[in-house]
Amino acid sequence: MLLSKTHDGQRMTVADVLYPYAFAARWSTPGSAGRKYDPVVERATALARRSVRRHPRARRPQEVKELGDMQLMYDVPEVEVYLKPGVDPRDAAAIAPPWSPVPWQVLALMEEAVARGLAPFRRARRLAAVCRGSTP
Repeated sequence: MLLSKTHDGQRMTVADVLYPYAFAARWSTPGSAGRKYDPVVERATALARRSVRRHPRARRPQEVKELGDMQLMYDVPEVEVYLKPGVDPRDAAAIAPPWSPVPWQVLALMEEAVARGLAPFRRARRLAAVCRGSTP
C-alpha cells in the first residue's frame, strides 16, 4: 500500500490503516470491565468483525531505488488482513477496506468525546458509512 496525504496535507501512517480495526474491537464488546461500548458501533462493524480472521499485522520495509548516483528511499508499509474462508474476494475491500476516510487522530478524538459523555455515536447511518470506508 502506498500512503498518500490526507485531506489536510498530512502524510498517512500505518496507524491510519490499523486504527479503525482497533476502534471496532474496542467499542463493540459489551460487558467488559473498563472497556468502552456502543451498540451503534457494534451493529456498524458486525460484518467486518465476523469476517476478519485475525487482527491485521503491519510491516514497514523500506525500498531503495537507485537513479544514477542517487538513492531514493520509499517507505511502503505492508498490512496483512486475513478474512475467513467463504468471504467472496470481490467483497473483501468493502468488508475490510485498506483505510478509513477518517484520519486516526479524528477517530481518537471522537472516541474520547464519547467516553467523556460529550457526544454520542448516535448517527448510525453515518458511522456505518465510515466503518465501511465510504462517505454517507
